[in-house]
Amino acid sequence: MTSPRASVGWLSVIFVPVGMGMLLIAGWMLSRDPLFSGAGAEAVGTVVDLERSASGNGKASYYPVVTYRDAAGAEHRFTGSIGSNPPGYARGEEVSVRYDPAAPEEAVIDSWSVRALGPGLTGGMGLLLLWMPWRAIRSGLAARRRARVLARGGIDLPAQLIEVFRDANVADSGGRWFRIACEAQWPASGEPRRFFSEPVPTDPTPQLATGRLTVRVDPADHSNYAVILG
Repeated sequence: MTSPRASVGWLSVIFVPVGMGMLLIAGWMLSRDPLFSGAGAEAVGTVVDLERSASGNGKASYYPVVTYRDAAGAEHRFTGSIGSNPPGYARGEEVSVRYDPAAPEEAVIDSWSVRALGPGLTGGMGLLLLWMPWRAIRSGLAARRRARVLARGGIDLPAQLIEVFRDANVADSGGRWFRIACEAQWPASGEPRRFFSEPVPTDPTPQLATGRLTVRVDPADHSNYAVILG
């Protein structure tokens, strides 16, 4: 079944810039990581406090507050970027720290999961937002190609209406979209075959008073067809 309708513009307008922005943020987060910036030095730090942060839904997360001394003996303090509930660290717990000697305040707990979680989630969401419109655009272009094939070489079969039904499977329909089921005889065998239209946003029943329709089928690919009202 083919429909040349490819309403994916809004996906591109919204998802592409947001996805690109999230990828840029993930790259910025990685650039701040001393390990990935190539300027990392190691130290041993101590969790001195757990900073409580409440989200909009009232749930709290606890972020470790860590102090450490750099190679020159100067003490620095930073708050971990990943919080959890229950807390992932205890006061007095020693942790490995990686920092940039040129900017020792830019320090992170030297844990792969802690360092990668933020950029990984942000970058993963960005890729997902880019993949969704790409997939929709690809499907739309394929539908248009199949529609052109039908227009050039499709054969028209007279069909009889079976029913008009609501299609609750269309994601944004809310049960308000409709499909047409009809039946036509295949010329080569004379066997009846059932065909279904693409979803339509209004009830087509008033246009089907005669019960007669046309199905245009690609003779080389029977799965490529279009139900035509008439």
